[in-house]
Amino acid sequence: MESLKIPFLKSSGSNSALSEISAQLQKLDSNFIRYAPWQNLFKKPSAAFSLAYAEDLLYIRYQVKEPNVIATYRENNEPVYKDSCVEFFVAFENDPNYYNLEFNCLGTVLAAYGSDKEHRKVLPKALLKSITSETVIKSFSDNRDITWEITISIPLKVFLYHQLNHLSKKTCRVNFYKCGDDLPEPHFLCWNNIVNDTPNFHLPEYFGLAEFI
Repeated sequence: MESLKIPFLKSSGSNSALSEISAQLQKLDSNFIRYAPWQNLFKKPSAAFSLAYAEDLLYIRYQVKEPNVIATYRENNEPVYKDSCVEFFVAFENDPNYYNLEFNCLGTVLAAYGSDKEHRKVLPKALLKSITSETVIKSFSDNRDITWEITISIPLKVFLYHQLNHLSKKTCRVNFYKCGDDLPEPHFLCWNNIVNDTPNFHLPEYFGLAEFI
């Protein structure tokens, strides 16, 4: 089972520019989303992430390299998993329920809470507006792959069903994903491996462990 130690990031909180946060996250170790339980004949994209936290914020920076990039959905809580998408699932402490936060490369987010794939409570769009993100997309003429990065700032209030005033010393169970259901080359990658016959990220028994230090 994979595990993480999530560091505290000294910043000026919500006043910090995401470019500044991204630069700090880039100095941290990268965690690769390397498992492809449902590998097909297509080339596997490269995906990694780093994360940290501040007083009332959680920061995640994803780095992706893939042959195709699609960004169709622009309204929060639309099915962004069909686009070029990165995902973060988290269950705090001993809660059997978990949050799924899914982002396309535009920063459009789909977020919900519940016990499994079929039992989800979608988070309010008004709340999701408090999430901010910054994307950089790079295309190289000598290589058909496209590199894109997204840095995301998630206020703790987004985790609506928990009273999170801080994250220090807390533990959680997490998994991180890269997907793109409607891409010309669909794929389903995960940080902590999943054993299941068909693609399904909503299996909390395969979450890894994380501690905020």
